[in-house]
Amino acid sequence: MESFRECGWAAFAALGVGTLVTLFSVIALTMALVKPRTGMIFGVAALGLSLAPGGAGFAGMLWGRQQVDAILLSGVISSDHVDQIRAQGYSEAAQCIPVGMTISVLPLVLAGAAIVVGAARKSKENNS
Repeated sequence: MESFRECGWAAFAALGVGTLVTLFSVIALTMALVKPRTGMIFGVAALGLSLAPGGAGFAGMLWGRQQVDAILLSGVISSDHVDQIRAQGYSEAAQCIPVGMTISVLPLVLAGAAIVVGAARKSKENNS
């Protein structure tokens, strides 16, 4: 929970995108059970989309670092504390990566399951 808080707005962006991609992955898995070929196609699309929450985390990290650098370059901060503040700011910004990647896991697994189930059912239908 601390990582989520330190990440800031990007954690909410990753969570929102992750929720949508998870729903899409569930639809892909359902489609794989009903129409294997279509489910596999949806599964491949969901597999690609499952990287989006990680991308939101990466974007949040870059934005956080940019904000830290902007404050440090503004001259408001004493030069005695610049290194400590940069280290702390970069550390907090880096928390967006594990948040985004963690949120990506469930849709990734569901998308992979949709592909596997679709391929197995398609193979079973072709052998029948």
